[in-house]
Amino acid sequence: MAGVVAPSGLGDELQYVVGISLIAKYFGDAGIDLFIPSASLNTPHTIIPSRNIRVFQGFSEQTGILGALRRFLNDSTTKKVSQKLMSSEYHVEGSKGLINKLKEMAFKKYYENVLVITYARPAISRLLNGLKYDAGFIGGHTIEYSAFFDYLITYNCAQTLVKGPLITYPISISSIGIKYREQYLKALRKALQRFDVIFVRGKYSYNMFTKFVDSKRLLTALDSGFGIRFLVENTHNSITGRRDLTVCVVPRKDYFYIYHLNYMYPRYLLALKHLIEVLISEFNADVLLVPHTIGSATRLGDEYAVLDLLKVLNGSLKRDVRVITPHNILESVQIFSSCNVVVTSRMHAGIVSLAYGKPTVFFMPRDDIKVLDILSYLGLDEERYIVDCFNVKEYNKLIEIVKSILFNLSQETKTIESTINKHLPDVEKPVILAKKLLS
Repeated sequence: MAGVVAPSGLGDELQYVVGISLIAKYFGDAGIDLFIPSASLNTPHTIIPSRNIRVFQGFSEQTGILGALRRFLNDSTTKKVSQKLMSSEYHVEGSKGLINKLKEMAFKKYYENVLVITYARPAISRLLNGLKYDAGFIGGHTIEYSAFFDYLITYNCAQTLVKGPLITYPISISSIGIKYREQYLKALRKALQRFDVIFVRGKYSYNMFTKFVDSKRLLTALDSGFGIRFLVENTHNSITGRRDLTVCVVPRKDYFYIYHLNYMYPRYLLALKHLIEVLISEFNADVLLVPHTIGSATRLGDEYAVLDLLKVLNGSLKRDVRVITPHNILESVQIFSSCNVVVTSRMHAGIVSLAYGKPTVFFMPRDDIKVLDILSYLGLDEERYIVDCFNVKEYNKLIEIVKSILFNLSQETKTIESTINKHLPDVEKPVILAKKLLS
């Protein structure tokens, strides 16, 4: 199994934990190698079966993309370009934005046409002494803007190593994300041909992927993150609230800066502020602010989103909210399964809350597709459970939808619980298919 990004956030960690656990369940004593970018971070092994699992650095590191960046940065022309970038619009993304731009330039110079043939295949083959895997899985993710080239590298390297079926866990493709990478869509199309089966999260990505691959190799399945229900029992009420009603709010900052919509971020914070005012004044709710990822190296991380939100709350509101920071999946489950409703700008916080039967409102970009995929797969009303945070005209809907859910909380909760119980077995579709293909 290989992943594209490091498990530094809840969503990515969740994909590794569930993905590995499903493989271990269906393939018994098989040896499992896990490729994680920045493997020194590692995935906590508290709920991962440790038997027969080896952990390696991710493909980007093994194949030398970082070395290519160093060579690229030593080029005299590139030095001038990087200096220009430092003073350009990319500075709003901080160091991460600059690195992504330089990675794009390095990819174009060193990797675009020769990635697999001249560099990646020999490097990765030497790593494992020519070992070929009987089957391979790529962890669930969304093909989008910031990690685009890491997807291409991972797809190509996985094909090099796997002699049997190569399958993705359910993924999505962001319409707004690939718009920023249009010139590289030919490379994406080529990389996607290497999969035997591509599982997607829902009909929106399915329709988009048909532009890149034959529909015969496309299947839908429930996002792997819901599989946390197989591993961790419901820990309801493990987070004690001061009031009868508890609502969790998960803010996000980097979206607005990645897509150069930073001017909208203050309006977004005000929308959340007004929601919190209503929750406290009209419903006497206990409001939790929860960062989805922690330890960010830039001021665009979720911890800073929480701090920014606290700054716009007046004194009394600030005293009425609590900040709770989960440090692993178990703590995240404890928090989200203890709330009555979750309002989130992070998809996998919403996936965990839905998995435990909690009504969830996604305050996220509609054009990022992935939440639309999941809601459509589950048969949930997309207009009711998603508010487009990139469309200020929709901000008033946020309070209306949350109030409607709270007024009908018992029925809403029953609907979510019934829906999840019906579709939860679909999490296992990718591993079941892989076992069938190997038989």
